[in-house]
Amino acid sequence: MAIYEEEKRRVERNMLALSNLNLATSSFVGGEIQRMLAQALDRVLGVVRLPSGALFLHHGDTSGPTSVVSAGIPDAFCNAAQEEGLDDYLVGLVSRLGGLLGFRDLRDDNLTALENDEPLRRFRELALKHGLRSVVVISLQAKEQAFGLLLLGTPDNRRFTPPELRLLLALGHQIGMAVENSYLVQQTSRRSEELHVLNEIGRALSSTLNKEDLLIKIWEELRRLFDVENLYIASPDPVRDTINFDLEMIGAERKPMHSRPAGNHLTEYIIRTRQPVLIRENFTIETRKLGVEPILTSGSFCGVPLVAYDQAIGALCIYSDHDRAYDEGHLELLRVLASEASIAIENARLFQNERTKARHLSLLNLISRDAIATLNPDEVLTPKSPSSWKTDSATTTSASPCSITPPANLSSRRKAEHAAARSRNACLSIPV
Repeated sequence: MAIYEEEKRRVERNMLALSNLNLATSSFVGGEIQRMLAQALDRVLGVVRLPSGALFLHHGDTSGPTSVVSAGIPDAFCNAAQEEGLDDYLVGLVSRLGGLLGFRDLRDDNLTALENDEPLRRFRELALKHGLRSVVVISLQAKEQAFGLLLLGTPDNRRFTPPELRLLLALGHQIGMAVENSYLVQQTSRRSEELHVLNEIGRALSSTLNKEDLLIKIWEELRRLFDVENLYIASPDPVRDTINFDLEMIGAERKPMHSRPAGNHLTEYIIRTRQPVLIRENFTIETRKLGVEPILTSGSFCGVPLVAYDQAIGALCIYSDHDRAYDEGHLELLRVLASEASIAIENARLFQNERTKARHLSLLNLISRDAIATLNPDEVLTPKSPSSWKTDSATTTSASPCSITPPANLSSRRKAEHAAARSRNACLSIPV
């Protein structure tokens, strides 16, 4: 009876620890994650009565950075497991095996399976080197995604009972769900902040119709979203068959506006297909897969088209010298920013065109009004004295065609011809 009561109390303590573990790990936020993982590991070790263990956590991306906490296991073991990729291998292996993998005695020479599998053989050597004999590995899995693994070990020959293994599986699922909830909360918070920034960017871009100021604002606002040093905004010129770089930043420093002949490159591909491009690594290989010639040789690239009124007007691209600098999240944000920027750039272009047309019409109206107001060519031309007429050819060449004043001794017919020529030159000299 006493043994039964003790076991019952032990089960209750385990369930209470499991509940507390779930509440604690569900509050993972930012820099607190290391401390919370350490608390979770301590509770797990207390439940199963083991002296050492480690938590290898992947933040939502099995190929991304990991967080590791350990208790009773040397840091050298964790560092070697990460450097050699053993943690990634074990995450996938344990997940495929149902979430649990255990070794009662790593010193047993009959473990031939370990000798046939190189990563497992290396894991056995590493564990024995650091004094681990009995080891159990549990997958931190939520739904169908594994977020990491829980590794527990002891220098003794320990046999885990079926109830203990079921409890460890439950603990692994609890930690996995808590990590997933934490990851989703962080993603939601980041998305909310990004949407707030994008809203501010939209207002900032719509606040100016000057293209030069607009390009600078795009660069400034983009740096609020990304840690980016290299960017360019390119637009095609079909008449000259060139690609114009209206804005190019290299190392956060602006380069002069320039153009290059159009070719079969990434920028032309984005404009031609109106499809975004994300290259995280193997730049040359991935570029050639798209059927274009690479200009860069390494690094990562993220580019989106600028589309206005169902027509590609350019491309907005960022790139880095380092691999895996951008991901799908960067691409999606860049697409949203490009939609705002393309509308703003097109509005600035239309405004500039309308302002130029208004100046043309204003000048033509002024010329017409002056010509209609009088029929006397002398009053239209307002001739100067003969002494002011310049016969020097160099002076005549440097003067504006609209500023030439005929001599006063010309006939009225010649003066009328001069007036007509002056009006035509004035129209042709209007700046565009």
